[in-house]
Amino acid sequence: MYFDKRPEHIEKIFAECAKPEIDLCFYAPSWGRKGDLKDVECLLCHGGKVTREIIDQAPNLKLIQSVGIGFDSYDVEYAREKGIYVCNCRDGSSECVAE
Repeated sequence: MYFDKRPEHIEKIFAECAKPEIDLCFYAPSWGRKGDLKDVECLLCHGGKVTREIIDQAPNLKLIQSVGIGFDSYDVEYAREKGIYVCNCRDGSSECVAE
């Protein structure tokens, strides 16, 4: 599973909660999501772009998950052509926004 770079304490929480068979990778923004994606099955993204180039670097990719509501900077059409699901967290922040 490939994540956007998070603060160290957040990465530690993810690592503690992940099942042992799941490998977690966090990329630094300066890498431009050009890390080693050949074995990645899931991208968990918070902003940024998921382009055709990034999708092509991940031949085993099955899911692109936005942790926000939008994914207009993701190449959704190309992902769907390749059989990759693209999802968002539609109601993720609705309660706190309403407050």
